[in-house]
Amino acid sequence: MRILLQNRFPAYGQVAFFAGLEAGNRECGGDYNFVFMDRSPESVARDPLLLGRIDGCVGSMVSEHWLTPELKRAKRWVNLVEWSETPGVSSVGFDYREIGRRARGFFAAKGVERVLVVASVAQARGADLFQGVCEGGREHSVPGNPVECGPIFERGELREWLRGLTGSAGVIAVSDAMARMVVEEAFRLD
Repeated sequence: MRILLQNRFPAYGQVAFFAGLEAGNRECGGDYNFVFMDRSPESVARDPLLLGRIDGCVGSMVSEHWLTPELKRAKRWVNLVEWSETPGVSSVGFDYREIGRRARGFFAAKGVERVLVVASVAQARGADLFQGVCEGGREHSVPGNPVECGPIFERGELREWLRGLTGSAGVIAVSDAMARMVVEEAFRLD
């Protein structure tokens, strides 16, 4: 069985997931062959030559509108990061709300009251992370529960927010890429 895995250099959480897939395959004596791709599952679904040589696909799907009923019946699709609402597509994801609550508890234990959530609340995972951080502030009785949702699409705005910080603040990002952006902008401050 040939399983196509998205991205040879995945995010940290996906690395752990892929390592678990490979370990499980070895332990169970499975006959899975994992093949990495450097493009999205959407483009694979449009490539009949490649699609004919695989039995399934695991990756971070941007959307699922391209999954026709025929494709869902013919192949096994596993969506990472976001929870799929498409019947026939399995999901492996994170509980962003719980991550937010725990992060807020960590910050509260360190005496950090102000938190920046670097995420888009227009996306489910960003909204869940933001909500979890707010809930965590209430659970840990943080005075005023100061939580802000960061300007994630404009680096200049993020830099200004960082420059305007007084005292300590916690920062939690919804993805490795956004966390890296925060660190890069922090290093650019004078």
